[in-house]
Amino acid sequence: MLARSRRISRLEFETLFTEKRSLFTETVSLLYTLKNTEKPSKFAVIVSKKVAKKAVQRNYLRRVVYTIIQKNDHIIQKTGCAGILNIKKGFAELSYEKKEETILFLLRKSGICTQ
Repeated sequence: MLARSRRISRLEFETLFTEKRSLFTETVSLLYTLKNTEKPSKFAVIVSKKVAKKAVQRNYLRRVVYTIIQKNDHIIQKTGCAGILNIKKGFAELSYEKKEETILFLLRKSGICTQ
């Protein structure tokens, strides 16, 4: 699980939505900003009730995405990036490898990942 200091708080959502860029795939969308600040990179994951009806399923998907981000922390820029990953329908049916590949593809395309 990603440390709480590396997650976007509800108060920071408003500023991120005003200064955002976006990228999409069939199962995940990414809203992000690239700022050169001294703060560490932060992420948030949104899983709608349309994607998973039960809270247990939504929390599981959220934990999987946070784990993928933490596992690949060594290739993520350390300062100034903020991203919101919005999970769409069909993400739950993907294998873990495909989920990781999709998220890393978006992070690389946005410039948040270095590789």
